[in-house]
Amino acid sequence: MKIAMIIACKAEFNAIINKLEKVRVIKKGSFVFYKAFYKKKKIFLIQSGIGKTSASFCCQKLIDTFKFDLLLNIGSCAGFKGFDIGDVLLIDKCYFWDFKQIFMPEEFSQISVDKKILNFAQNVLQDVKITSLATGDDFVEDKDTKNKIMNDYNAFACDMEGMAISQVCFKNKTKFLLIKCVSDNGEDAQMFNDNIKYVSEKVASSALKIIEKVSRKDL
Repeated sequence: MKIAMIIACKAEFNAIINKLEKVRVIKKGSFVFYKAFYKKKKIFLIQSGIGKTSASFCCQKLIDTFKFDLLLNIGSCAGFKGFDIGDVLLIDKCYFWDFKQIFMPEEFSQISVDKKILNFAQNVLQDVKITSLATGDDFVEDKDTKNKIMNDYNAFACDMEGMAISQVCFKNKTKFLLIKCVSDNGEDAQMFNDNIKYVSEKVASSALKIIEKVSRKDL
């Protein structure tokens, strides 16, 4: 079975790549991919960088370059009401919060993760929490933006890549799963900096549990 992974920032990427086996670099033009193995599963990885455009571009290139069964997007996120630092989250629905939904076709204004994959991941991780995710190209660090996201989208976590990756996967009919770990409360950028190494290790461990257990029948 083959798994693809797209990860935004260096700390998050290093936390997972250092746990894989037989890692080698594959360069395709300006893109740098990594091929590795874990528990006899073949893994293709790319570090996208931060933001929607980079995430979308890298996700499409990953899909075009390799054949795989499931794409994982893992990383940190801000967690709002009801979440603590270090909570691992499975994302069930995604939105863009930084522009009006009326400008998007209805089928792309909200993207849901396949329930079969979501249920499988929940059974594997067990103590995980499920929530909706709002994605935007701005780091959320104030109460007004945080409250607007909760009120407008009923989303209780946010990041800068998840919905963009989900949209690309949806358009390509690629099966995907988003696993996030809460690094901050959406009000303090320093909190993110203080916790990024810890949450990167935690979300990497969760992703490896999924990779170890998943088979094609779970998708």
